[in-house]
Amino acid sequence: MCDVGLNKVVLSERFALVPVRRVGNGWRPHYSRSVVHSRRLSGFATIALAVALSGACSGDDSPEGEPGISGEVRQQSQAPPSATESTALTLDQVAQRVEENLHAFDGVATGAIVLVRVGDQTRTFASGTADVKHRRRMQPDDRFPIMSITKTMVATTVLQLVADEKLKLNDTVEDIVPGLLPQGNRITIRDLLSHRSGLYDLSRDHLPPPRRMTDDSLIDAAAAHPLEFPPGTSGIYSNAGYEVLARAVERITGKSLAEAMAINVFGPAGMSDTKLLGPPTVLGYNDSKAIADPYLRFISAAGGVVSTVADIDRFYTALWRGDLLDKQLVATMTEPLGVVAPMQVEYGLGVWFDPADCGTALGHSGAGPGFATKAWTLPDADRSVVVMVNDGDGDFIADTLAASALCDY
Repeated sequence: MCDVGLNKVVLSERFALVPVRRVGNGWRPHYSRSVVHSRRLSGFATIALAVALSGACSGDDSPEGEPGISGEVRQQSQAPPSATESTALTLDQVAQRVEENLHAFDGVATGAIVLVRVGDQTRTFASGTADVKHRRRMQPDDRFPIMSITKTMVATTVLQLVADEKLKLNDTVEDIVPGLLPQGNRITIRDLLSHRSGLYDLSRDHLPPPRRMTDDSLIDAAAAHPLEFPPGTSGIYSNAGYEVLARAVERITGKSLAEAMAINVFGPAGMSDTKLLGPPTVLGYNDSKAIADPYLRFISAAGGVVSTVADIDRFYTALWRGDLLDKQLVATMTEPLGVVAPMQVEYGLGVWFDPADCGTALGHSGAGPGFATKAWTLPDADRSVVVMVNDGDGDFIADTLAASALCDY
């Protein structure tokens, strides 16, 4: 038996001391100078200790049957095409580590779901609470707002139009949706997909009240400002850019973005529990209080999909395998085009490159009021992870859970 009780107490104290701030579309721990000097070493050492202790646990008496965590095993016929024939850890070993870390975070995060893949098998664990008021425990098949993981799905929809020769990556916004942006003749589809358009992107704090918002408010706000830089010369994360891509999809297909994604992505990938702006089954929490994001429906292309960890795994497995796009377009999608601020990460076409300790992972991260989500695949290893946390302070927790699933420490 691995005793993680001490980890729970120390981690709870650490996260209570660390506020978060808005960074792009996500949340990041924010440290004052005094906190940095006095807490950085002990705080990160605590997280390292939690992972190390979890990784050191072995044997047959894993906590699989203990209250608070439920799990399920699922099998698929094929793994992503980049998978190697073997990995250092088996699924059982990886799953045990993830489960132990979920125990360590019990009481720190409101709730979490983690799916791990090794080869053609997956295992899913759920911990904590989906609805505090009604005391409903988190379940492996609960539906979350997946936030910016949506962007990879929108990018796939756009690239399918490229494959069908209905669109070119070098087409400008003005070519596809005339009059949408005053700078539209300078911004290409490639620029929008890679966050290199230069479009100004207002945060929620600077948007009009929800009652005054329309589906085009974010685009109109971006259009009212000069470009941050000449398109293609730098990178700044832009939710507005993905809303512009939605208008391009709708203009070309004659369908709403929701319909186009359901027909071209969700259906072919077998994502039966996924819908753009669908109903979630969990509530998001900030400071132990339930919170709803009234702006989410106005940034649907940037972060509005609601899904399960199993469906997100199905999506990325199908994408990397070449079921949704041909291999040449997948290669184009996963070619890094430059660093995107403010996260300072490499980005491709709807694909985020995450510098994990054990190698660069492909996929996307998402965060918003009350939620944090991660979906990563190691291209040179037969391993993937999907993490969802229904807590506004959960981005760091989700990162730690993802790292424990991907990397052999």
